[in-house]
Amino acid sequence: SLYEAAIAENSISVPISTLVEHRPGKHLPKANYRPGSITVYGSNSVMGLHDTPLYGGPFAVMARIGSYCGSLHWTDEPAWVNNNASALLPLNGAPSWILRHALEAIDMSQFRVGTGQPFIAVKALMATALQMPAEGLQGGLNQDLRSISRLGSQRLREVDALQALRDALLPELLSGRIRAAD
Repeated sequence: SLYEAAIAENSISVPISTLVEHRPGKHLPKANYRPGSITVYGSNSVMGLHDTPLYGGPFAVMARIGSYCGSLHWTDEPAWVNNNASALLPLNGAPSWILRHALEAIDMSQFRVGTGQPFIAVKALMATALQMPAEGLQGGLNQDLRSISRLGSQRLREVDALQALRDALLPELLSGRIRAAD
């Protein structure tokens, strides 16, 4: 809503190619994953963890090939992007967190081509324009969106930890090996 309010107040149309660099993913077979904490993104999901990033964050991961082509994920952290996806990396100090919302506002289906194996026509995508807040609004808005994004990521990690704790405790509670009072 902060992004939408800012572009409603005063926006400019900026070619994506001046704000974002398209970089293809690289094939990484599961057999080659090495233990680590780097997320590996596929066409529409997290495929696992690896020890080496392909690109540094923050950036958008775009499903480039397949039935989910055009879907976007966002990462604040370095990550590996597999070959059915692409990285959309901010260029020249472009405001990353504003870019996230500007990219999410695009109807990616307009760039979808092919029938048997659909894919995103990257040249057409890169030739389109993004709606960006006027330059005077970008600095503060980008910082606010960054703070909100990081808080959201922290909360997701907390949810994951609580779910793991629940999954570990529930069988013990149901079996009677531990009691709630314990």
